[in-house]
Amino acid sequence: MGDQLVDTNLPDLIKEAILNAKIPSNVDVSYTVQEGSSRATANPILLRRVLVNLMLNAVQAMPSGGRLTIVANGTQDSAAISVQDNGRGIPAENLDRLFNPFFTTKAQGQGLGLAVCKRLVEAQGGEITVRSEVGKGSTFTINLRADKAAGAN
Repeated sequence: MGDQLVDTNLPDLIKEAILNAKIPSNVDVSYTVQEGSSRATANPILLRRVLVNLMLNAVQAMPSGGRLTIVANGTQDSAAISVQDNGRGIPAENLDRLFNPFFTTKAQGQGLGLAVCKRLVEAQGGEITVRSEVGKGSTFTINLRADKAAGAN
């Protein structure tokens, strides 16, 4: 699943994910790619799926609208993409279970979205983490390798 790891252009990938997520007009979107962090070693198709899922979750956390901020940063060896919303936030007791299959707080949810995201990121040799505060919003961060040799494993 993660065996097609290639040098990936993050600004292009983020733009595609924003377009695919069909963000409603009541959500302001901003994205920043910090200097020197425009590349990652990833499967671009899987990474785009993860980003779209995180963006859709962020939009659902802001039913009255809000701000969605995507930031890519990194070093020569690693890249990080953060998807941040200023929505409802996630209660502390749910944070540890968030990536478990079938855990959901949504009435219509199946609880597979974040579990699948975690699996797809890990298949690319990365990790996904979350920080959240109730009433202030959530930030999901994907950490990936940025070295060109990583695709050879």
